This record gives sequence, C-alpha cells and structure tokens, in this order.
Amino acid sequence: MKNKIIMFFAYSLFFSVNGYCQFNTVLQKKDIPKAEPVLATTENKLIEEKEKAVVVNDALTTERLAYWKQRRYLSLPIDSMVITSHYGKRKDPFTGKIANHRGIDLKGNNDYVYSIMPGMVVKTGKNKGLGNYVEVRHGDFTSIYGHLY
Repeated sequence: MKNKIIMFFAYSLFFSVNGYCQFNTVLQKKDIPKAEPVLATTENKLIEEKEKAVVVNDALTTERLAYWKQRRYLSLPIDSMVITSHYGKRKDPFTGKIANHRGIDLKGNNDYVYSIMPGMVVKTGKNKGLGNYVEVRHGDFTSIYGHLY
C-alpha cells in the first residue's frame, strides 16, 4: 500500500506540467457605457466656464488633438504582454536553423485576444506554422493572430 501511495505521488509530480497557449480567441472590447447628462445647475455652469479656459502658448494643441484622436483606436492584443519570441532573426523551433521571424509571439494563458485596431476579418484557418489563425484587415494593412485555441 505504501508503494502505491509513493508511486501515485511520483506520477502526479511527473505529469503535472503547466500548458501555455499563446492566444485564446479574438473578441472586441466591450463598449464603455456613456454617462447620463445631469440637469444644468449654477454649479455645472461654473465648471463648464472653467473648462472653456483658453490655453495660451500651446501651439501644438491641434496637432496633439489629432494625434490622440488617431491613437484612441489602438489596442494591445492581450491584457498583459509578455514577449516569448521577438521579431527578426532567431533559431526556428521547427528546423533548429537561424531564420527570420516575421512577427512576435506573446505568452497567453486562456487570455482574451483583441484586434489591435478596428477592422474586418478577412481570413480564418489552420496551417502548419500558425496553427489556428485569424487575419484582420485594418484599411491598408493586415494583422494576423496565430496559435489560437
């Protein structure tokens, strides 16, 4: 009986390996609910007047505004980014040879995957290099999300 217990613990230690995936699925972030308007009071009018104050000596205001309007559409592909394989030359995990890696690999553990920008899914499938993948077109360029479950 004692040997069976020891063997059970030995097998459980041997076979208890964490499995990691790189991506889980592609979902759009939930819309943020908009605030309800508040009835106008004298307090609110004072706040609005203070907010309308003009900033003097800020020549970049319009450029900054345009920059932030474009940037608000960018998103990280997963909530916490840990890069497991960088862009560029690396040792190919399949062949063992030095090869050019045309993307980055991110560590994920059943994480949601987001499109980096608004776009349209143009292709989904499975292939030898990417596993399950989704290709999203964002205007003039595309992004590919691979190694999905």
